Amino acid sequence: LRCVCSVFARRQSGRIWTWTRPMSEESIKLAGGVAAGLGANVMGIPLDRFRVVVAQDVAMAQPVGVHLNSTLRNLRTAYTGGVARVCMKGTASTLNIFTPRELRELGPFTASFLTGILAAPVLNVPRMLQLAKINGERYPAAAKRIFATGVGIRSFVTNTAIFAPGEGLRMMLCFGTKDFLVPHVQPRVSPRAPRTTAEAASHAATLAAMVGPAVAFVESTAALATETASTVHARLGGSGSTTAALASVLRPRYITRCWTSLFAKNVAGNTTTFFFMFAATSYAAMAREQRHVSSIQARRADGRGDERVSPSTAVHASGPQHYHTHHHQPAPSILAQSSAESSSASHILTSS
Repeated sequence: LRCVCSVFARRQSGRIWTWTRPMSEESIKLAGGVAAGLGANVMGIPLDRFRVVVAQDVAMAQPVGVHLNSTLRNLRTAYTGGVARVCMKGTASTLNIFTPRELRELGPFTASFLTGILAAPVLNVPRMLQLAKINGERYPAAAKRIFATGVGIRSFVTNTAIFAPGEGLRMMLCFGTKDFLVPHVQPRVSPRAPRTTAEAASHAATLAAMVGPAVAFVESTAALATETASTVHARLGGSGSTTAALASVLRPRYITRCWTSLFAKNVAGNTTTFFFMFAATSYAAMAREQRHVSSIQARRADGRGDERVSPSTAVHASGPQHYHTHHHQPAPSILAQSSAESSSASHILTSS
């Protein structure tokens, strides 16, 4: 939070906010996406390795706590390929933040699914570099092998075609569910849009704490099905009967262990990601409102009219909800003119 909000130093003068170091709305959203990718992987990378180790222990030879302790003792190994993971998660979060709010409101799942498919070539670049890093290959050598040779490019295109549908489904379950829940949850969090940095941070943390676990539940349940299917497929490739292979994998205790580890990983990752995304959206809305107020003040200083802040433009929003904070009554002269026109119209109708 300090890394993201250090650029948002401000001073308060009545109800008018003046940013001492102004940033554009696009810069704030980009910073939020990068922070989301970094923050999510601080906890997400070790927990993802923990989830994989638990899923690979089909015989349940070790308790879940033993797998967790072994993962925490080897954090350096767990963070192998972390730079590529941060780039991938940050890019996905930034794409969701920059998706127009109207599209996310109209079809949250469709918008996220199409974003995942269309952005798959970009997202697959850090993914393939991460896989190469895990196999012991350095990033420059892997990039040269993949993108500087004909064989590598063909391999990248084929891998991207396989990766795209799954990435679209993942973004639909994660960001699509988030965009679907926010309009229903946000009014319960705060009756109005945040107006200060502290309010924006508190609003983002509360909203992330409510939406993150719910999204993690949906994402974990769906991912568990694919994880179990792949494990069953691997088991069927060996010796033994089909019934024995299915019985060894589809056991309630094994399924519970896999789902619990996957849910813990998704709760930590999604909650952190959503916090930075909600905070960036709130700060962007505050900066947009500040620019609007500043432009009105500049026009007034130049003596080019007596503009007022209309309720339709004075919006402090952090998502699909709209909050109206400025309410201006019509000028007395306008009210008098309207009253005179109404009396004249009544007199004409009566005479008729």
